[in-house]
Amino acid sequence: MSRREVEPITELGKQLEKERINRGLTKEAWITLLGVSKPTYLGWLRGAQPDLESIFLIAETLGITDVEVFSWVAADRAKGVYLNSLSRPALVAA
Repeated sequence: MSRREVEPITELGKQLEKERINRGLTKEAWITLLGVSKPTYLGWLRGAQPDLESIFLIAETLGITDVEVFSWVAADRAKGVYLNSLSRPALVAA
């Protein structure tokens, strides 16, 4: 069975993947640079909402303001992407 790539469903995930690709990094290298676990990163792509500390970390790593990262999270919340839990990713139909 081959491993499938996770297609980001969140604006946050799309922006993170775009930046990763622009920097020419593998997912593993990007995850290490962000300083998070693989399940956490994949959760952000699938619909888990990052906590406040992670939002600041993402902004610092990307060299942007935290306001910009908050705008991605707010856009996702407005679309109803996130579950009530901050730690569990949304289920995506395969």
